[in-house]
Amino acid sequence: MEQEASLMNVQTSTDTSCCFLSFVAVVSETKCEARLGDKEVGIKQLTVEIKNLEQLIDQLRRERDNLSQNQKGILTFNKFPASDFSPNKTCQLCQSGWILFQGKCYLFYKKAGPWFTWDQSREYCQGRSADLVVIDNLQEQEFVTNHSVYYYDPICGYWLGLQQINRIWIWVDGQEDNLGYWMQQPYGASGAFAMLIPRPNGTVPPVTQNWDTCHNLYSFRFICERDALIISN
Repeated sequence: MEQEASLMNVQTSTDTSCCFLSFVAVVSETKCEARLGDKEVGIKQLTVEIKNLEQLIDQLRRERDNLSQNQKGILTFNKFPASDFSPNKTCQLCQSGWILFQGKCYLFYKKAGPWFTWDQSREYCQGRSADLVVIDNLQEQEFVTNHSVYYYDPICGYWLGLQQINRIWIWVDGQEDNLGYWMQQPYGASGAFAMLIPRPNGTVPPVTQNWDTCHNLYSFRFICERDALIISN
């Protein structure tokens, strides 16, 4: 009997130990799962924070680039005309009287007089940290055409920043013209400088056929162009 009792005590002790070990194992597993869950939550939070930081960095880079572009634009002036860019104490991309289009500012000289030769017109534009207009594509050609109004006489037009050098038509920025929006027939006196004529012969030509050549001796209106300032939000 004593031996059986002893064996029962040993069995009971063994069962208790097994239960305890099982309990410990369950608790340990639960703690591991909890820790793993905490780590997953932490990783998700870090991922969100990293994404937010990346977005902030991108925003700061854009603002830095905008400020750099603004600085370059301002430095093109010998004396920056602050009042022209903020007439109502609000910053503008272009000076007063200039028109914004696709990141550029345009001045359409429409005064009743005086008018200027091609050289004089370019000097006028450069005195305002700009240059005679360079037309890069059809959209810009359409924009320029739409803002070039008829004046005085059908042969009167607007000087463009395009001239013939060694029989090649070159824009004032140095690139060779590949658009060729010339009139089908020369209209006025031929020459080595280009202008846009709004209404030759009193009619409106196709938007891709309104350039003509002329001598630098004649005085006309003109179009200036410069980069717009970039204002960070």
